[in-house]
Amino acid sequence: MVGVLAGSLGAGLVGVTASPAAAAVPAAAKLSGATSVTTGSRATLHAIGTVDGKPAAYKSFSLQYQSSKGWRTVSTKKARPSGQLEWTVTIGGTSNWRVVLFVNGTQKTLSPNHHVKAKSSGSAVVKAASRQAGKPYRFGAAGPNSFDCSGLTQYVFKQFGKSLPHSATKQARYGRSVSKSAKQPGDLILFGSGSYYSHAAIYAGGNYMWDASTAGQPVAKRKIWSNTYVVRRLV
Repeated sequence: MVGVLAGSLGAGLVGVTASPAAAAVPAAAKLSGATSVTTGSRATLHAIGTVDGKPAAYKSFSLQYQSSKGWRTVSTKKARPSGQLEWTVTIGGTSNWRVVLFVNGTQKTLSPNHHVKAKSSGSAVVKAASRQAGKPYRFGAAGPNSFDCSGLTQYVFKQFGKSLPHSATKQARYGRSVSKSAKQPGDLILFGSGSYYSHAAIYAGGNYMWDASTAGQPVAKRKIWSNTYVVRRLV
């Protein structure tokens, strides 16, 4: 299912403009623009709604995305006097988007489906981890000013629409399993085995990782110090 959060996204904007043929139908709105963004990035979606060929001032429009369980409404808002609408969302995965209008309780689909492909970006995850460099270790902390190991990974992946528990052992159940030889920057690595994991980190490439190590050691990029770990891919 596609995760959607309120926000303002760093990777490409998805624009919505009025269709040149909008005036030919009673009500219209069209989504267009970028067709590919980075998973977990935030984008602003725009629309211009019209009714009877005129700006749909103060009419209520809903932005929806298509999940595995059907269409889900992200937000409903009234158009400006010009008919313009704007939504800021986090793109949690590849999906179709559309704008709808409700008239007397009946849903009117106004726009063709607009397909947005979400690309994973491990490098963006690594960059987000690197921004925490130098922050102190504190047991039980999950940012933004201090972290323990699973608090750091929880904080970083949340920026990409991934909700993780504050526990290395529990985080080992998330994402999909990847072999050590196939690991890529941005993957979650968890030290331990079986039913217990004692440490969480983010793979940085070149046998290095970003982690909140232990008391007295700030968040830093460190060499992987053990071969007893598993790899989970979340983005």
